[in-house]
Amino acid sequence: MTLSRARSGIAAVILMLIAESAVAQAQLQQVPGELPAANFSLPDTGGNTHRLSDYRGKYVLVNFWAEWCSPCIKELPSMQRAYTALRDSRFEILAVHAGPATGKTGELLERFGVKFPVLVDADLALQGWQVQALPTSYLIDTEGRIIYSAQGAIDWDHSASRSLLDRLLGEAAAPGSNSGLSATLSGEAAAVSDTMH
Repeated sequence: MTLSRARSGIAAVILMLIAESAVAQAQLQQVPGELPAANFSLPDTGGNTHRLSDYRGKYVLVNFWAEWCSPCIKELPSMQRAYTALRDSRFEILAVHAGPATGKTGELLERFGVKFPVLVDADLALQGWQVQALPTSYLIDTEGRIIYSAQGAIDWDHSASRSLLDRLLGEAAAPGSNSGLSATLSGEAAAVSDTMH
């Protein structure tokens, strides 16, 4: 009986590791057609109201997450680095916390130096978004249409993510050069990594 429980426990740990590995490798997938993003109006953690429609003319990453979601938390540092690198361009991140924000939410944001707006959907009342798991990300174009989506944590330092954002924002670095978003993310990755340990 004890051996059977041990095997079950080991199997559960292996499945969890496989799931976390798959989540860590999530990539943005292009969304076909011209699907308009559902507008929303939500308060941020400071009480200021944000409407998605206020960000027309910018590319907006809408990221649904929660403080209890470990893949969501793992994604925060690289997301902040992307935001830092692109904050002067036509790019914005709106992170939507699923459920009420607590003291733990504030602690996480402070620990990772999160500067992008974190909105709070306290009652899980947001309609029109197909969020089936956390984290889920949608990239909205300058006209308010969903053009990319991903279910699972994205490594925003990964070359595929960087290249996509570079291309969309017209900041693609020349091949072999160490400039643009790629250079900024690479340089800041080590500094943020140090704060995590």
